[in-house]
Amino acid sequence: IGPAHSITAVVEGGSAANITGALYANKNPGCLTNGTTTVLVSDSNNANIELPVSYDILGYTSIYVSLNVHGLAGFTTATQAAIQNAVVNYLNLLSIGETVVYSQIYWAATSVQPNEEAPLFSIRGITLGQQSAATMATINSTTTIAITGSTSGIANGQVVVGAGIPPNTTVSSIAGSPNIVISNAATATASGVAVNFFTTDGSDIPVAYNKAPGGDANNTIVTLV
Repeated sequence: IGPAHSITAVVEGGSAANITGALYANKNPGCLTNGTTTVLVSDSNNANIELPVSYDILGYTSIYVSLNVHGLAGFTTATQAAIQNAVVNYLNLLSIGETVVYSQIYWAATSVQPNEEAPLFSIRGITLGQQSAATMATINSTTTIAITGSTSGIANGQVVVGAGIPPNTTVSSIAGSPNIVISNAATATASGVAVNFFTTDGSDIPVAYNKAPGGDANNTIVTLV
């Protein structure tokens, strides 16, 4: 990543001064630094010399997973919760820039089976997606929600996740933007609701070099079928 004789640091936490100071102190002379955050660092031996030092701040790619699960003998709500937790943990264990592999969602979910010869559930379908938009909205217990923030990135067919929005709800129409129509009526009336929109398909999800996959229970839905 970047031109020859350069380094790219992706950093989470820490102050800009401490990060760039550490990079400056440990890089070789003449080595360029790449990144979207740049700070002028004074040379420890000559304060009149300042050089730009750059780095990237680690970001996260929010991942959406919906599993349709058919319960077998012995299946309980605890099993359902364990499936959700296993998938979230798998996503959060992935490294920076690591691809989310579609088939590994099956592996994560079935890892909670205590006995392979006596399974507690059968997976009937998986939907995988990544966040396309995050914004704010007003909901009013109908299928119309008013987007009060940015509408950039919102498209028909995307999954909608937010407080008061039923699981597996999708965008039916954006024709009246900033008011959009969703497939299921909201279950509450509220303003200032954080809503996330996910584009889904059956493909692996590549993650950028400066981001890590992010799993969250709110975005991981286990539905009994």
